[in-house]
Order: sequence, then structure tokens, then C-alpha cells
Amino acid sequence: MTTASGDMPVVHGQVVIAASGTKGRLSGIPKQEALTQPGETSFGGFLVDLVGIRDLDPGVIETYLGAAFEMGISVLWTKNQHSGLMGFGSMKGYHQLLSGNSFAGRKFKDARPVQIFGNMVGSAASVKLERPVKSSLILVGDAAGFTSITHGIVSGRHAGEAAAVAVRDGDTSETSLMRYVDTCRASGLYKATLSWSPRLVSLKGHSDAEIEAMIPEMLANNELRYGDVWDF
Repeated sequence: MTTASGDMPVVHGQVVIAASGTKGRLSGIPKQEALTQPGETSFGGFLVDLVGIRDLDPGVIETYLGAAFEMGISVLWTKNQHSGLMGFGSMKGYHQLLSGNSFAGRKFKDARPVQIFGNMVGSAASVKLERPVKSSLILVGDAAGFTSITHGIVSGRHAGEAAAVAVRDGDTSETSLMRYVDTCRASGLYKATLSWSPRLVSLKGHSDAEIEAMIPEMLANNELRYGDVWDF
């Protein structure tokens, strides 16, 4: 890598691992390299840094299902015993949660925002690319459709291992890098997970009781497995 004062660094590498997120699928490397699907768009929202949330376990990513949330599902990224980040599509959804009397609403009743960040979600979010590689290029995380921090970390590990083997063998072609896709499939990243199931993502308007009734049915019909969420 070489650089000079005031200039951007010039980096040379045999394999690029791109973790450009949702934005990358819309205008970054995945889009530029024609690896995304036709017609992908985005819709906006925001992330709220909330303090005063009750009963938190630091480091635990909490997933909620229920009518208290705009889309029927939401994720809380905990920071410590009292705060965490949660995404919303509109202020209506934010006020709906904090003013509700559901289990989740009571948990967030005393929460107050300290920061609000703009956020963007792609229309093809969690739609996994069948070919997230090209010669000397590997997509990981949201750029490849492996949404959430955990799945992003796992795909990044697989990408690093595949790139290391390719560089060592002197072959960074697309065919060589497809071992990354094979490893992702073997580890479960291409499987439907609880939070990605179309039936669960479209839970808007369902009560907690209805959701609780749906999940056993899905498990019984092999539409979900207990291990699908953290299969790796």
C-alpha cells in the first residue's frame, strides 16, 4: 500500500473481500460488477439508540415477533444492561412500540432515544446471491445476502479461508473462489432461518398468540428447524 499526504491510499491485493452492505448492492462493488439481481431497490428507515430498556442481557441479540412491531418482527442489538439499537420504518412504528401494552411495549416503556441514525434496507435484503464471487472478488455479509452481524461474521470467515487457499494455490479465478459458496452452503448460510422466513417476516397484524400458534405448525411441517437460526 502506498499513499501520500492528502491522497487516498492505493491498495494492491490478489483477492478483494467486499463487505459493502445494502448500499453496495444498490450502487457499490456488487452492483458495479453485475453480481446483484435486476431491479433491486431500497426503502428508508432509521436506527434508534435507546436507553432505559428493561431486562437486557448485554451481548445478546434479541429478536421479537408480534403485532407490536411495524413489520411483525424486529431485532434489538444490545449494548449494555440498559441500552441497545433498534430499527424502525417510521416514527409511527416507533411510537406504536413505546406506547403499547404488549410484553415488548412494557419492556421499552421507559426507553428514551439518545441518537437517531438514518438507515436503508434493500428490497432484496436477505435474498442470497447464488454467485457472490467473480475472479479475485468475494462478497460477504449483506452484500451477498447474508444478513445480520452473526451471518456476516461467518461469511467473512469463510471468505478469508477461501481467499487464503486461492492465493496459496496461485488461482484466484471465479471457479477457484466458488469454494467459498460451497462452504457457505455446507455451514447453513443458504438455508432459510427463523427471522428470514417469508411467513414470519409478513406477520404485520398478527397477535402474539397467533404467532405462537404458527411456529409449532411450521416446525411440524419441516418449514423450520430448531437449528435453522444458528445452524453453524
